[in-house]
Amino acid sequence: MGCSNKVANLCPIIQNLTDPPLPTSVRQRIQRISVSIAERYQAQPPKIMDKIVPATFFTMVDLMTFFDEVHAKRFKNALFVSLLNSFELDHK
Repeated sequence: MGCSNKVANLCPIIQNLTDPPLPTSVRQRIQRISVSIAERYQAQPPKIMDKIVPATFFTMVDLMTFFDEVHAKRFKNALFVSLLNSFELDHK
């Protein structure tokens, strides 16, 4: 699969992450599952050799949080989430 195909496959996923959250949306289901997994990962980190997998997962969760804050017009909180994620990525 070429790079452009991979990007095209990600577009619907990214769209679900950036849409305003609705109570019964696919995005809300993704977020509930993601938060549940993130809580489990915090309690018991996965035994994965490649650290990029959990880092990517947590970045996606942070992106959902960022867009939630933007849609709620809590721009300072969104900036904080963005800066925190950037700091975490720089120190891994």
